[in-house]
Amino acid sequence: MYTLEKHLKFLSEENSCYEQLYSVWTLNYQNLSKGLSVISSLYPHYSSHDVSHSMSIVENIHYFLGEDRIKKLGATDTFMLLMSCS
Repeated sequence: MYTLEKHLKFLSEENSCYEQLYSVWTLNYQNLSKGLSVISSLYPHYSSHDVSHSMSIVENIHYFLGEDRIKKLGATDTFMLLMSCS
């Protein structure tokens, strides 16, 4: 499956001016994954708001957009979609 993350990586490899966006996403993903893991212990009344929740949102965006539309996204749009789901 062609994902938003793969698309951002592809764009960063195709054009070096987007390398920083991909690097920021990679670092933020690692940090956000760790940060989201503590939400359930701090807010037990919340539904599942851990990394699985974020990944579920991203997965639904993949299904909604489909590969063709994902490939039409620019690097900044792709980055912003990924960040807004995190």
